[in-house]
Amino acid sequence: MDEVRERLRRVLEVEGYIDEDGAWAYFEGAREVVRELEALIASRPREVVRLAEYAVELLEAADVDDDGGLVDDVLERVQVVHFDACAAGEPDPVELAESLVALALASENGVFLTVLPDYGQILGRAGLDRYRELLDQAAGQPQSAQRRFAIDRMVELAAATSVY
Repeated sequence: MDEVRERLRRVLEVEGYIDEDGAWAYFEGAREVVRELEALIASRPREVVRLAEYAVELLEAADVDDDGGLVDDVLERVQVVHFDACAAGEPDPVELAESLVALALASENGVFLTVLPDYGQILGRAGLDRYRELLDQAAGQPQSAQRRFAIDRMVELAAATSVY
C-alpha cells in the first residue's frame, strides 16, 4: 500500500498555487486516485481507511483555484470511500473516533463534520464514547468561531446518536 500512498502524495500534494488553468487537471487526477481507492475497498478496507484520511489531509492542504467547487466534489467522494472502507473493514473504533474528530476539527471544508449518526454502528459504544470525550476536551479550549461551530454541530449530532 506504500505505492498507493506515494501515488496519492504525487497527485494531491501541491507546492505553491495551482491557478484556474491547472485546476481542472489537478481535480481530474484527484478523481482518478479516488477511483483507485474505491477499487481497493473490497480487498484492503483497513488500509483504504487510512489512505482516504491521508487524501483528505492532502486535498485540504492544497492551494488550488476552486471557483468551480471541485474540491467539495472530490472531498465528498473521499468521505464516501472512507465510510465504505470503515463499514467493510471494521477499524479500531477508538482510533477511528480519534481520526474523525481530529480531521473534522482541522477541516476548513466541513470534512467529517456530520459523520454521525452514519458512523454510529461502526464506532460502537467505545468509539462513540471516545468521540464524545474528545469533543468535550476540545470544547474546553479557546476556539475560533468556525471551530466553535464545528464542535457545537458535532456535539449535537453525537448527543442524538445511539449505537443500538
